[in-house]
Amino acid sequence: MIADKSFFQIFKTSPLPAAILSPERSDCFVLGCNDAFLSKFEVSDFNNSGSKLSDILRTSKFEFSDDFYAQLKKIISRVIKVKKPDSFGYTCLKCLEVQGNGLSQLYWTIELVPIIDELNKVSDIVLYLHLNSYTEESDYKFLINNMEESFVFVDRNLKVVSFNNQFRALYNICFKTDVNVGDYVIERVRPDRKVHIQEIFKSVFSGQVAESETEFISSNNSVVTLSMHYKPAFDYSGRVIGALITIVDITEKKRRLQVLKDSEEKYRHLFQFSPLPQWIYELESFRIIDVNETAIKHYGYSREEFLSMTLMDLRPETEIHKLMAAHQNIHSINEVRNFGVFLHRKKNGDLIRVDVSAYPLNNNGKKNIMAIYNDVTEKYNAFQRLKESEAKLQASQKIAHIGYFELNNETQKLYWSDEIFNIWQLEPQKNQPDFDYIIKHIHPDDRDEVVKMMNSESRGEGDSESIHRIVLDDGTLKWIQLRWSRVMHDNKLVLVEGTVQDITESKLEFEKLLLNEVRYEYIMEATSDAIWDWDLISDKIHLGQGFQTLFGYKVGEENSGHEFWKKNIHHSDYQRVTGNLNEVTKRFESIWKIEYKLRKNNGDYAYVSDKGILIRNEDNEITRMIGVIQDISIEKNKELQKSLIADLSLTFSNLEASLEEILNEFLKRIISFGNFSISEIWLLNEDKSKLNLISKATISKELDVFYNKSTDFISFASGEGIPGKTFQTGTNQTFFDIDKNPEFMRHDAARIAGLVTAYGFPIKVKDEVIGVFVLGLRANEYDPFKIAALDEIFLKVLSSEIERKIVHDALIDSEKQYSTLFHLNPEPMWVYDIETLKFLDVNKAAVDQYGYSREEFLSMTIKDIRPKEDIPLLKESIKWAKEHREMGFDSKFRHLRKDGSILIVEIKNNIIRHQGRDVKLILAHNITERVNYIKAIEEQNLKLNEISWMHSHIVRAPVSKLMGLINLIKSTSPEDDLREELFGYVLESANELDAVIRKITEKAEEIHLKNPEFRTWRKE
Repeated sequence: MIADKSFFQIFKTSPLPAAILSPERSDCFVLGCNDAFLSKFEVSDFNNSGSKLSDILRTSKFEFSDDFYAQLKKIISRVIKVKKPDSFGYTCLKCLEVQGNGLSQLYWTIELVPIIDELNKVSDIVLYLHLNSYTEESDYKFLINNMEESFVFVDRNLKVVSFNNQFRALYNICFKTDVNVGDYVIERVRPDRKVHIQEIFKSVFSGQVAESETEFISSNNSVVTLSMHYKPAFDYSGRVIGALITIVDITEKKRRLQVLKDSEEKYRHLFQFSPLPQWIYELESFRIIDVNETAIKHYGYSREEFLSMTLMDLRPETEIHKLMAAHQNIHSINEVRNFGVFLHRKKNGDLIRVDVSAYPLNNNGKKNIMAIYNDVTEKYNAFQRLKESEAKLQASQKIAHIGYFELNNETQKLYWSDEIFNIWQLEPQKNQPDFDYIIKHIHPDDRDEVVKMMNSESRGEGDSESIHRIVLDDGTLKWIQLRWSRVMHDNKLVLVEGTVQDITESKLEFEKLLLNEVRYEYIMEATSDAIWDWDLISDKIHLGQGFQTLFGYKVGEENSGHEFWKKNIHHSDYQRVTGNLNEVTKRFESIWKIEYKLRKNNGDYAYVSDKGILIRNEDNEITRMIGVIQDISIEKNKELQKSLIADLSLTFSNLEASLEEILNEFLKRIISFGNFSISEIWLLNEDKSKLNLISKATISKELDVFYNKSTDFISFASGEGIPGKTFQTGTNQTFFDIDKNPEFMRHDAARIAGLVTAYGFPIKVKDEVIGVFVLGLRANEYDPFKIAALDEIFLKVLSSEIERKIVHDALIDSEKQYSTLFHLNPEPMWVYDIETLKFLDVNKAAVDQYGYSREEFLSMTIKDIRPKEDIPLLKESIKWAKEHREMGFDSKFRHLRKDGSILIVEIKNNIIRHQGRDVKLILAHNITERVNYIKAIEEQNLKLNEISWMHSHIVRAPVSKLMGLINLIKSTSPEDDLREELFGYVLESANELDAVIRKITEKAEEIHLKNPEFRTWRKE
């Protein structure tokens, strides 16, 4: 059984020579072959199946050896057994061409593809012949030498066999010499890598694939990182004959990834390092998902308690409405936002007032908020004004320096520069033209088109261009190039501004050159290309021999000219071609040139360049046309691809836009490029289990019904629908009749929208499919040249741009988070170079605290904010930190303000990566008042110790005397003279005790007088 109609259509139209073989016979019997096969081997039409392949080929101009057929039988047996495609290389001789004193050699690659039936058996085998002749080799070299990667092929003796231009240039950069065929590759390898490289080649020559990376110093002393991919190369018998090495410069990619990693580390350090409470919460549920140590200490909740709470749990009920109001429209905010002052409740029940600033974070598609508490807030309106000023600056830079005009849409006031007045030959003092004056003086044949363009685009913002003729007041005809931009505000047109250039001279010169070019090419190519001769009086058209050679039409017959063109010019080009011919006729021109798609006799289309001469009679009526047609399909395809890739690169160059916005713009451009009905981008989700619909576009609003009727299909698993099938196979997929094809899971929506064909293209990064690009077409919309432009080169550029954008966005988000935490932190922070000690960055809090401006800080080192007597201590701490590579430690230092006053600060520091090198990140917490307070307490403690000593020593002496004297008095009689003397001693001891108590009182009063704050504290 021969393959179904979908495959058979591809088989018949394939540019490669192909034949269908029967697996039932071992003698390579042919069931059918395509036009490319018949054309390549110059054999007659193949109508009878069952002929041997050897009989067909031996009648051609090529000579195949018996060994060729023996090898072919072996590979057919292998394909039938494993049911997978296989191929082998073979060399044959071309008998018809003699070069020098021998026959030229042609190199073939034979590819066999099995067709599997419902019983899982091989029903047919498709044979493709890839010929690398001298005519096709130039295209191959052009492709290889224009690839981004470097290629080199080495044999089993590790000698260079061939290479492309990129490898030649890279080799010269690395080794300062040219590479030559036969060079021994190990000779240039560094000694420490030779054993490793030899092991790699040993593995590759055993049939394995290997990869490695290496670094070298370029001529500008920068480090360049290369990624090398090794693949074994097989001959037709399956033996490894060498290795193909692909080399890619990944220096920039590794740098971006390292910067991203460093930025993320800085963000984490700043978050946990901040002396202010901070936490991150989910926007939808307000659930707290991360919290720093400062918040835990300040609020009294443990980390586990915080992570079980929401923002509502930290507020009184009266504050809930205020919280909800602050989060209105938060989805549209992408900058720091100040929420204002709120009441928060600590774990112990205390209420505190906090000023909350917030910053949105994107985490795996979910939007989270990071809250930080500080006194410095960037105003969103200030950011908006900055944004508007930047937009105005960009608009002004686009304005050309030729002739400038400006039209105020509200006042309808028109401004012209002096140069525009010169173009229109008017005097500015005497003439003030309005918009109607301009329209009136556009050439009548151009006026409708220009006005239509202006009206159709008047509602949109963007740039436009028109080239048309104007008729001046004196009848002079001029060609001008008009470029204009529209400025919109609140979806209203505010201003139209642009430039005008007089291109009359260049336009006339171009037409003169074009006329000479057509005549020259007609003379040189008329005998070799497809010539047509159309008699307009009889409507008979005669086709030259080239029509049969190029397009397969029989020559010698006369047909109706109008019918021939209407039948064979592609329907999408017919109106444009006839309209262009009518315009040439009206302008009484004699040369006609245009490009369009022409139908071949087999139903395929070729892109052609048609150049014709119009012959007129004495009444200036066209009676005959003679033309020559060239097949420019290959050049047009390359041109289309070049334009498409340039358009793609331009779209992705807008790094300020999000990936979704860029993909939306890209899909719009793709639809405009190929007149496709729908286009989609599907990317893998985080766990790589499904493809999600990321972006889509339609050619018109009426096709939105396709997505309205398929809202359930926003993701596909591997193998499901055309996205899943493309992802599963990793190859291009085409689904025909999708309106009734159950394998196309959105077939009901396709039927309603009128879609009939879908194409799936894999988006790969390092041979791994990360997404799928899908196109859908309605009937009569198939353009093979636009589809062909979406080949492997285009998809590789698309994949690279998507990957680069994803990495870039991740880096920008991380850098924004770092910048927010650093510059909005209320505590002084700075970054300095460990080697030079120079300040590299400083925040506003440091500027306010120390009194230096930012510019002054960046011209200083950290020595400049230290008292001279503390410099030795600073050097010791820096030396210790370098030796121990400490990630962070706490220390107290004295710092010097600009006014000379001393600050006592508590330093928290960390080593981070900044601009590709290790630097120190410092947070300086002012503890001057706390230190002074502690010093006062220590002085008070000394006084108290002195009082305590006086109590325990000085007071006890007179007290002990009193107690002894009292006992003696008790033991004497009242008449005893000794009693009176003892009373004298008692009085003396009492006075002594009174003096001690007075001294203690004075010490206590001294504490109160010298430390009023301490006295207040004791009272409280």
